[in-house]
Amino acid sequence: MTEDTTEPRQRCGVIGMGIIGAGIAGCLVRNGREVSGYDIRPEAVTGVSGVKICSSPAEVAFNSDVIIISVVNADQARAVLFGPQGIAEGVHPNLVVALMSTIRVPIVLELSEEAKQKGFKLIDVTITTGGAPTSEGTAGLMAGGDNATIESVRGVMEEFSSIFSHMGPIGTGIAAKVARNIMHYCAIMGAYEGGLLAEAAGVDINKLIEVIRKSDPHNIQSTIILEKRGVAPLDEKTFPKEIIELFYNTAKLLHKDLDAGIDLANTLNVDVPGAMLAMQRGDLIHGLPPGTTKHIPAKARDSDPKRRGSQMMDETYGKGTVKMPPASDDLPPFVDATFRIVFGDIWTRPQLSIRDRRLLVIGAIAQMNRPDLIEVQVLGALANNELTEEQLQEAVLHLAFYCGWPNGTTVYQGVTSALKKFSESKQKPKSYK
Repeated sequence: MTEDTTEPRQRCGVIGMGIIGAGIAGCLVRNGREVSGYDIRPEAVTGVSGVKICSSPAEVAFNSDVIIISVVNADQARAVLFGPQGIAEGVHPNLVVALMSTIRVPIVLELSEEAKQKGFKLIDVTITTGGAPTSEGTAGLMAGGDNATIESVRGVMEEFSSIFSHMGPIGTGIAAKVARNIMHYCAIMGAYEGGLLAEAAGVDINKLIEVIRKSDPHNIQSTIILEKRGVAPLDEKTFPKEIIELFYNTAKLLHKDLDAGIDLANTLNVDVPGAMLAMQRGDLIHGLPPGTTKHIPAKARDSDPKRRGSQMMDETYGKGTVKMPPASDDLPPFVDATFRIVFGDIWTRPQLSIRDRRLLVIGAIAQMNRPDLIEVQVLGALANNELTEEQLQEAVLHLAFYCGWPNGTTVYQGVTSALKKFSESKQKPKSYK
């Protein structure tokens, strides 16, 4: 069912007033909605005329019937929902929260279940804009949740979109978005590589873009990077600071978005080598040295070298994959050096990505006759979506020629064992109910 026009109009809340959230809030205000807004940056809310400024997500919840969350990642979403002064502290009957963040599907299911326990309904409503500002109200929305809840918010959602499509149960809105993202980023990779070829052949890239845009006016997103930068690496002498920051941020977004898509593909046993290649080449596509955005940002790293090493070990092998020793100051010298130096200093260096370093380590281990150590590295690579099974089998063949056939057999044993364990650890759900 849609919104009952005989009842008072649903009050709306928007949390996360960036480009997308601010555009949504503006559309709702223009349509006569009462809109409450919150952002950790108060100036972001004041920039949208007609929005009531709130001091916390809880206050937004208290003043809203439908809340739209437009934050970047899962940690931010969890804090908005269940953290101090979060939405859960302002719950009232019939509150519906629409999460727009592109995060992994299992996390959406987990958050939805926790919301149910806290007394409100959480649905996933993702957005695709085609490059147009959300303030124009032309975005496409893809929703996951039960039919009654989806229909109860349709009136609100259609006021800032050109289409609001119910994709299925909870999680399918995110699933549709990550599928859309894979299409988008693979198209960008194709445009970048086509640009490389054109430049090498002496073609004027700007003229090529002009022809593409004129003959195929809908093909804008795939060529937008070529238009802004061509295929040249970014450097401060050639490009202004704001362009470098733009490409750095979009490269980070690529990694986050494709991580969610590849994780879903692994869960469903769907082979997406193009998406994995786009992720591996994400920094290069954006004019950055490989590995620039894959590592933990320096400002997010712990200043303590041992804790920083533990953090990087979790990122390298998957959280909880490697058993950590108790946190203390009297670790044995070897263990202490492993945390402080190997992972705290060496693995965190940005010159090589985790994937690059892992391949070097696998090459070194190949000569040690240690299939167990190969298995650890391969499990980490699979957990991080760094290598496909086909790439791993090719690595075995390559190393066998350089390290000798007996050592190649050892590598094969480690890779095969890791692939078997990783496959067994995945459960293929029939649906997202």
